[in-house]
Amino acid sequence: MPVMVTIGLVSVVAVIFAFAFIIASQSNLDMEVTTDLDETSYMEEATALIEAGDPREGANLILNQLPCGACHVTGAGNIAPPYELIPEHAALREPLQLEAYIYEAVVHPHAFLVPGYPNAMPNNYETILTEDQLADVMAYLYQVAKGVIGS
Repeated sequence: MPVMVTIGLVSVVAVIFAFAFIIASQSNLDMEVTTDLDETSYMEEATALIEAGDPREGANLILNQLPCGACHVTGAGNIAPPYELIPEHAALREPLQLEAYIYEAVVHPHAFLVPGYPNAMPNNYETILTEDQLADVMAYLYQVAKGVIGS
């Protein structure tokens, strides 16, 4: 019984943290997304990050340290697209390739909204992730999208 109470409390705290995180970044939601990057620039940046990243570290960050999992999981409702659907959502973002889509989704999350999901992704990755952590997260999401590892 104490284990269930602990799990329940941890879940409640995780959800509260995720919503607080989203609310804290709401000031960025009204900003117009502008970028000078084109598909080629996205691919160059994304490919370099994915190659440099450690997907195991990215999994640890996403699943254990960041609030991403509170929204980006199957069963969370229509809060955010689940990781398992990255390939399908990337196909909606033509002409971007998978790597570029993942990069844009993290770095410029409001440049493209997956139909059926709200504009709720925090637009402040640079305040919470170092360049190495961004590379790790990108590598993990790329491997999930390719079906190499589960989410």
